[in-house]
Amino acid sequence: MPLAMKCEGGVAEWAFARSLSLFVLAHPWSGTAQFAVNNVKVKLDFYTADTGVRRFDTATMALAELTRVETDELWFALAHRQVGADWKLASIGPVAIAALHERGEPVKPATRLLGPPPRLFKGERAALTPDSEGGWALADEVRLQLADDAKLTLRRGPGQGTCVVDAGSGPRRVTLEAEAPGLVELTAATLATMPVERHFLAFEEDHFDYDALLARIDPVLPVALYVPRWKGVASSTLNLFEQRLPIPLNSATPPETITDADISRYARLLLATGARHFVISGGELFFIRLIRAVHATSPAVRFDLLWHSNWVQMGEPHDWAVLRQWLAAWNDGLVTRIGIVKTGLDTFFRAHGVDAVFIPNVIMTNPDEIRPSAHDGAVGIWLSGSSDYRKLPHAALLALAQSRSHPLKASGLNFVARRLIDTLKLPVRKVWVNPIPRAQLYSEMADTAATLYVTLSECSPMLPLESFALGVPCLVGPSSHLFRDDPWLAPRLVVEDPLNSALIARKLDQVIAERKAIVAHYRDYAHSELAQAKRGIESLVA
Repeated sequence: MPLAMKCEGGVAEWAFARSLSLFVLAHPWSGTAQFAVNNVKVKLDFYTADTGVRRFDTATMALAELTRVETDELWFALAHRQVGADWKLASIGPVAIAALHERGEPVKPATRLLGPPPRLFKGERAALTPDSEGGWALADEVRLQLADDAKLTLRRGPGQGTCVVDAGSGPRRVTLEAEAPGLVELTAATLATMPVERHFLAFEEDHFDYDALLARIDPVLPVALYVPRWKGVASSTLNLFEQRLPIPLNSATPPETITDADISRYARLLLATGARHFVISGGELFFIRLIRAVHATSPAVRFDLLWHSNWVQMGEPHDWAVLRQWLAAWNDGLVTRIGIVKTGLDTFFRAHGVDAVFIPNVIMTNPDEIRPSAHDGAVGIWLSGSSDYRKLPHAALLALAQSRSHPLKASGLNFVARRLIDTLKLPVRKVWVNPIPRAQLYSEMADTAATLYVTLSECSPMLPLESFALGVPCLVGPSSHLFRDDPWLAPRLVVEDPLNSALIARKLDQVIAERKAIVAHYRDYAHSELAQAKRGIESLVA
């Protein structure tokens, strides 16, 4: 804090102690300031064409612009009154991570460890970087090896990731996300009390979990291939197909990092299963390279495609370029048939000569076992971070502001949405900055009265189906086929004007009041969707 301040003729002068920083709001009407540290003086002009925050460091006697990360962290701290004498900017945190995601710069929460550099499990690849507190940071989720007599200390707190640790008895995933910072100490003994993480698949081919997964594949049946990083596509694949194989082998690996050597390894893997029919679920372009690699050895192996994009995304340069390459792959005979989860898009494809079938997304559970949620409290908004313009939560948040009887539970909300929650002073049960793991999502979602998934554009969304499978009714936007064929459900669940917060609020109150009847009607609807999905899959792989 400034030790002294005086103003003369519109010029402010501060005397500072050593090694302090001053944050100044600079704008077109800003004046000048003179700083004096150890009798060294400097005068700075804070005029800027645009309003923004500048930082003056007494150590350098220089003025600097804040990075986007620092700016977002500072505003978050101000909004939550976290600025005080002992406050300092964090180098990275949940707000900064969300801000970078919004700007197209995805960043995974770091896993931070104390002590000497940890031992990576054989075959793992990760960047270990020293942090500012004498420990180490892992940018991605990797598998660490822990000796019998060793101890591993990890940091817990907001924005932290997960870490998979193996002491020789199988991998255990440790979740480090927590409301308050702290430490977790792991030994071989404490790990032995935790359940083995059966779904963590390491990259190396001889990993025992990997072998177990491959051993379950029946070569007579089709095998669906999918990228586990994309939550909606992964959920769709796991429900539609009896046999599936994730590529890459864990959700932490970005698919764009797959190399030619990886493609050769995966091709050998697919051929080794003995299967002769694979379905690519999703549209990552590395799969086209993989198909070519398999065909180089065995041209008779068949590949189909399940396409999860929609009309609106055709206007996105990336998606349009990806679709064109898959249509070229179909034209070249690399792909036999294309399944479409967006209703109507299959008709468009067929009109242009493409062999396409419609397959609605479903949840493979018995609809007769669905029971309405008994919770009268929270309303959930659950986002996966897959879009920053097609899945806007702001109208839904404004709807909650009009009916304050339902506290909010949410995940994956961007910085603007969280600022809106603060501004509206919405009652909040819990808000996670990042999308939460699927098991946690189901647990939290089941503890709500309704789900708001009123989006602007969808293919065949999984989240409303997952919500109903838990007995929690869900409001949706008007762009998908969901509930359209049911004259009783459609007027209750489909918000025809997805930016009309008053309409969302009215429908939300109605859904919660009628949820028992809505879930009862949904059971019949789900049966018809399951039958249609079964017919679609049969047509795709025929």
